Amino acid sequence: MNGAAAMPIVGGVPEWAQLLPLGVIPSRDGRPAWRLSNAAAVIAATQARGVDPVIDYEHQTDHAAANGNPAPAAGWVRLLMARADGIWARIEWTARARRMLEAREYRFLSPVFEFDQATREVHRILRAGLTNDPALYLQAIARMQDDGPLDELERAICRQLGIDEASYRATRCQLEEFR
Repeated sequence: MNGAAAMPIVGGVPEWAQLLPLGVIPSRDGRPAWRLSNAAAVIAATQARGVDPVIDYEHQTDHAAANGNPAPAAGWVRLLMARADGIWARIEWTARARRMLEAREYRFLSPVFEFDQATREVHRILRAGLTNDPALYLQAIARMQDDGPLDELERAICRQLGIDEASYRATRCQLEEFR
């Protein structure tokens, strides 16, 4: 299975989301690109911390000490999976975050990770934040839903390209985000 549409959706909110793409990871904000070469090693290093990575709001976990505001969880990463296109997370959302995502008050995940300063190679995922201004080009999680059956033209495109419907849907969602 590959792509967002192949992932289970619970109450309109995806249970799975991509945290990092494989390969070069460009930023939207002008920082030098990062690189993810070994997803399995990153997952192992993340799991070695012994805690489920938190999903917070607007990276408040990173700002709480300085601004004195609480850093409530929006969810918890319960499982990480290496896929052909990168690292995916199964997320257990809080009721509040689920409501906010369903209302599309938040659309993106923004991962926080450790990396080698010289090579920019990602070593470990620490957490992620729900945000509307992501640094990475990741699919909007509020858009990751099944839009119903494919029409005949879309099925013909899948046959011609030799891809399954789930892969087609995921690619279509990604392209829509760049419009």
